[in-house]
Amino acid sequence: MNTSGKKFLGILIGISALLLIIASLGDLQISKMVMDQNSIFGNLFQIFGMFPSALIPFISAEIIFIYGLRQDNQLTNGF
Repeated sequence: MNTSGKKFLGILIGISALLLIIASLGDLQISKMVMDQNSIFGNLFQIFGMFPSALIPFISAEIIFIYGLRQDNQLTNGF
């Protein structure tokens, strides 16, 4: 590995370690926010956690629809 690759890897490891330290200090507050059912995030995560099978077809259909809009075919000429 050349010196620029080693330097990049060192910076990447340093940033990752810093983010892990910051995340570990704020973990309790993040957990309280995500698990609070009175907040928007907590309620949203609870709904998608209970019904993940509804989320996967929705995301798949959205990806297929966007792909169809970018293609030049007869099905998407009306959009």
